[in-house]
Amino acid sequence: MPTWTNMPPDAPRGYGLPIRRVPPGKPFVCCILSSDLIGTRTHYWHGRTRPCETPDCGACSEGMPWRWHAYMAAFEGMGHEPFLLELTAKATAPLVDYRNAYGTLRGCKLRAMRANFAKNSRLIIETSPADLTKLTLPAEPDLHKVLALLWDLPQSALVPTGQGGRATSTETLSDVTAKVRADDLNELNAEILLRRAACTLQTGNGKE
Repeated sequence: MPTWTNMPPDAPRGYGLPIRRVPPGKPFVCCILSSDLIGTRTHYWHGRTRPCETPDCGACSEGMPWRWHAYMAAFEGMGHEPFLLELTAKATAPLVDYRNAYGTLRGCKLRAMRANFAKNSRLIIETSPADLTKLTLPAEPDLHKVLALLWDLPQSALVPTGQGGRATSTETLSDVTAKVRADDLNELNAEILLRRAACTLQTGNGKE
């Protein structure tokens, strides 16, 4: 049953936050609201980014490649609504360094710029502590609930690392770094083997 009121709620979107990516052509500056980032393997599938839902993943079954994306809540200053910032694994390195140095990402000032005008070009990111004497941070959003709403998933499908339940869908970067590097190494080894096989077929004598 719907609950009717004659006054709008303080948070009309509930757990929903608009998603933002760093645009090309100009510097992008924001302040991180989340204590830490979380991330997961994703697919660009049917026109949008979706989480990989292994072992029952439709995108995987169609042979779609995956990428690991990180998510954190941020805002651009007083008078601006919080948003969900999406970054690739490589782009998060300065944030991991900041977190390791300060123990949290909350209050981190992030300045990002694309290397060129392509919307998916390499990101150059600088971090520094925000001046919190001049800035009041909004409450920290629950990233798991925000992502569950964004991806139309039950919240039980987004179990934080180490809390059991179904296979973890969201992980911190430190949890996934070793896996990503291992997968990259496997792909490189596979490419080397394919090139060796191609050389073998061309020479016909089994020697490179």
